[in-house]
Amino acid sequence: MSSQGLTLELVESQGSYDSLLKVRDGQADAAFVQSGVTVEGEIFFLGSLY
Repeated sequence: MSSQGLTLELVESQGSYDSLLKVRDGQADAAFVQSGVTVEGEIFFLGSLY
């Protein structure tokens, strides 16, 4: 990814809800979360993994 100018930084969270809060508040650009977890704000889900 670095050859395309992308970097990855892992950020710890307390779980799915906390991860979504970090995305909403600009502390993270993306997150893996459990299905059904939501927070107030404009967050778009791209898909599901099985």
